[in-house]
Amino acid sequence: MRRYLSVAVGLGLLLIVLSFTNAGPALAQTFKPVMSFIVNDSANPVPVTGTVIVRDANAPELQPFRALVRHGFPTANVQTLITTVPAGKRLVIEHLSWAAFAPTGEQVIFASLRLGQFGPSAMFLQLNPPHIGASPSFTLQDGSQSVRLYFDPGQEVWSSISAMSNNGEIQLTVSGHLFNLP
Repeated sequence: MRRYLSVAVGLGLLLIVLSFTNAGPALAQTFKPVMSFIVNDSANPVPVTGTVIVRDANAPELQPFRALVRHGFPTANVQTLITTVPAGKRLVIEHLSWAAFAPTGEQVIFASLRLGQFGPSAMFLQLNPPHIGASPSFTLQDGSQSVRLYFDPGQEVWSSISAMSNNGEIQLTVSGHLFNLP
C-alpha cells in the first residue's frame, strides 16, 4: 500500500512541476507526432497515391489471378468463358471453389474446366452431394480443391456445367497467378 502511495505522490509532484514551468508544453510538442491516428476508418483513410501493385514477396514475378463465374442452373450443359490468357503470359490455376444453391432435390451433375468453349476438359470438378442449407426448402452443394493447371497465351478457359433442372444458381471461383513468359 505504501509503495502505491509513494508512486502516486511522485506522479503528483511531477505534474505540479510540469504545470508551473515551460517543460509541460515542450514535452507535449515532443510527443505530438506519437499521438496520431492509430486506427484508420472511412473518415480518416490511409492515403494512397499512385498504383498499388500486388506481388508475392517471395516470387515477385507472379501476378495474382482470380475470376468469379456465376449463373443460374442450366437445363442442359452450358459453357461460360472464364478468361482468355493475355499475350506474353502463362496462367497457372491453383485453386477452385464452388457453391450451388437449389431447391431440395436439384443438383449439379457435371462440372469441368475446358480448353476452349467446346474443347477438351482440362479437369473435372469434384462433385459433393447436396446438404441442407439455411432454409429447409433449399440445399447447398459445394466444393473446394487444389489444382495445378497451365494455360498458354491466347488460350481460353471455360467452365462447363450441367444440372438436373433450371432451378438454382452456381458460383465458381478460380484463382492462381499469371507470369510473364521469357
